[in-house]
Amino acid sequence: MGRPSKIDRLPEEIRELIADLRHQGRTIDEILFPLREMLPQSEQPSRSGMGRHIQRIDVLAKRVGVADAMADRLVGAGDDGAIDRMVRAGARALGAVFFDLVSAEEEGVPVVIDPKNAKLLSETLRNISHARRMDIETVARARAEERKAIIAEKKKQLDELAANASPGALDLKTLEEARHAMGFG
Repeated sequence: MGRPSKIDRLPEEIRELIADLRHQGRTIDEILFPLREMLPQSEQPSRSGMGRHIQRIDVLAKRVGVADAMADRLVGAGDDGAIDRMVRAGARALGAVFFDLVSAEEEGVPVVIDPKNAKLLSETLRNISHARRMDIETVARARAEERKAIIAEKKKQLDELAANASPGALDLKTLEEARHAMGFG
């Protein structure tokens, strides 16, 4: 690896400013302008150096986006509950592995998963699968409980209607048919 570029040697705050400006969609000249006021002439990067740096930032942003998309596809959309937060934490760990794999592949480095990362990957996939299954089961149980409560309330309302009806005001045959149709009869 060659020596660090003039931009790589700048203080962290300046490098973050460059990245923020690029993230805002600023051009090379728009990024260089505030640096001219902040840095002495000897530390100011050249336009071509900034261009190379911006290209690296853009490539890194693309890699991060690919890794995030892979992790998001793996876990899907969630409701941000406790189980979903566990899944998202696992997805971030997977995102880091995916980022390393995508970066290595794009740099032409042979993609090798060492035993530690292979274990992390398999455990994370297992944990995500388990958490998703738990989430689905929890939602199914909650819906079943809600359905039972609604049915019990409707049955209670029908029973109260039958008990409080004045003679002749309610057709008992129709009421029994309604109970039967709702599964109460």
